[in-house]
Amino acid sequence: DRLGAMTALLELNCAGLPLWEEVLEADRRKLTIGRLQSIQKLNRSPISDEERQWAERFLVRYYSQSAAPPAAYTRLRTKHGDLQPLAEICLTPGKAFVDVFFEDEPLVG
Repeated sequence: DRLGAMTALLELNCAGLPLWEEVLEADRRKLTIGRLQSIQKLNRSPISDEERQWAERFLVRYYSQSAAPPAAYTRLRTKHGDLQPLAEICLTPGKAFVDVFFEDEPLVG
């Protein structure tokens, strides 16, 4: 939360932070961007307006059930409103059957 108050902070390079050990690696960038409203680059990668909006909305969803959300949560909840969790969809087929043809003749294994 203290970094979020540093409005002059435009770039941040971070790795191996103990405070993120319990957070999935895929979520770390989004949560960092969501918390730090002034940064324009994170780990040398630019942050687009679209990425920032997704990150902010992700943070609201992530902390919506938390007993102690960060200060950024209140600010972003005011900005984006109460957001419903996104649906998780698995597109992995249980079983697949494939017929293979070569020159119009079926190939039988």
